[in-house]
Amino acid sequence: MPSRSTAVFSLSTAARRACAISVCFNPPSPGRSNSLRMATKPDLPALAAAYTAGIVRNHPFIDGNKRTGFLVGVLFLELNGYRFTATEEAAAQAILSLAAGTLDEPALAAWLRANVEPR
Repeated sequence: MPSRSTAVFSLSTAARRACAISVCFNPPSPGRSNSLRMATKPDLPALAAAYTAGIVRNHPFIDGNKRTGFLVGVLFLELNGYRFTATEEAAAQAILSLAAGTLDEPALAAWLRANVEPR
């Protein structure tokens, strides 16, 4: 059984990691945060696009930012009652375009809306 000091250290380490992950995203601009918060029904594809773009563009990890961003966005949609229907090639092209800067966040949200369906 770990001592109390070990448990506190583990919690402290977990808290530091959670804070490090949370700052990897750019804070939303006031207009964007208000529009997402004020919606009567949340626009889940727009939120998934924000998660994906935040990870892909801000590079919080040493490697695998495009893969991680894609998986976070799709997992968010899956956990909230959507099924991702895009082909592997279309998904790869969308994420590569996002990383290259030729696809912006609103366009990714529109692409996600076209490639998900409610379960």
